[in-house]
Amino acid sequence: KKITTRRGAKHYALKNRAILGTSQAETIGPGFRYQIDATVADVYLVSKYNRDWIIGRPVIYVIIDVFSRMITGVYIGLEGPSWLGAMMALANSVTDKVAFCQQFGITITEEQWPCHHIPECILGDRGELAGMTVETMIPNLHIRIENAATYRADWKGLVERYFRVIHERVKPFLPGFIDKDFRQRGAKDYRLDGRLDLDQFTQIILEIILAHNSHALKTYNRDQMMIADDVAPIPLKLWNWGIINRSGRLRTMNEDLVKLNLMPTGTARITERGIRFKSMHYTCEKATREMWFEKARSQMLSPLEK
Repeated sequence: KKITTRRGAKHYALKNRAILGTSQAETIGPGFRYQIDATVADVYLVSKYNRDWIIGRPVIYVIIDVFSRMITGVYIGLEGPSWLGAMMALANSVTDKVAFCQQFGITITEEQWPCHHIPECILGDRGELAGMTVETMIPNLHIRIENAATYRADWKGLVERYFRVIHERVKPFLPGFIDKDFRQRGAKDYRLDGRLDLDQFTQIILEIILAHNSHALKTYNRDQMMIADDVAPIPLKLWNWGIINRSGRLRTMNEDLVKLNLMPTGTARITERGIRFKSMHYTCEKATREMWFEKARSQMLSPLEK
C-alpha cells in the first residue's frame, strides 16, 4: 500500500509485485500463444544503392512461440512500430523459411526452422494489435488477439528479453552501433560509422535467430513429461516434441491468403497510367486483358469498374 500510494499501481505491478507464475504456465503446446513486439535497433544503416546515404535505424519485429521459445516470424524494416511492420512479421510467420533465408544468401533445411503455421492466439501491446486493422484478421484467420495492459511490458517478457539478447550479441561487432553516450554533448556521431545496409543487417539477425533456435536455453522449466522423455531445453527440440505430444493448435494456411487478410483496405482509382493507389501505379493481368486503362483514358469505364 505504501509503494502504491507513492509510485502508483502500475509501477507496483511492474516493479514490486510477487512473481509466482510464468508465461509458459498457460500454454499447452506449440502454436497455442505467440508473443509479438518491436524495437528500434541501436545501429545506423546505409543505403545499398548509395553507400554514402544514411537511412537511419531499422525496426526489428519478432514473433516468439511461448511454449518452445522458437522464433516463428521476423521482419526488419525502416517503418516505425506500426501495423505495417506487425503485418509483415505475421506474414513471415507462415512463410517457408527455407525460401525466405535463401533470399539473404543463407542455406538451411526445413528441419532447422520448421515454423510456417497460424497460431491460436497472439499477444501484443495496445499499439499494433489494437484498432480496426485487426478486426479483419480475427474472424477470417480465427486468431484470438490479446493485448497487454499499458506499462506492462512484463506480460511479453519472452520477446522483450530476446531484444536484449540481440543487442548483446551484435553490439561489439557492428559498425555504426550506438553506445550509452548517444546524443550526449561531445559524444561521437555514430551515424558516420554506418557500413551495413538493410539486407546485410537482416542476414546477421537471421543467423542470430538460427543460433537461438538450436541452442540450449538457460532458464526453462521442463515438466514431468519432458524430463521423462529427456527433452533438452532447446527451442527446436521443444517445438518438435510439443507437436508430437502436446500440439493440436498449429494450423497451416496458404501464404497468399494470409497476406490478403492482413493487408489494410483502401480505395484505388483506375487511370490511363494504371491503378493509382497512394501515389503509386499498379497493373494486373485482368486490367490489361479487359483494357481498363484504355477505357479510363477514353472515359468508357462502367460504374462497376470505377
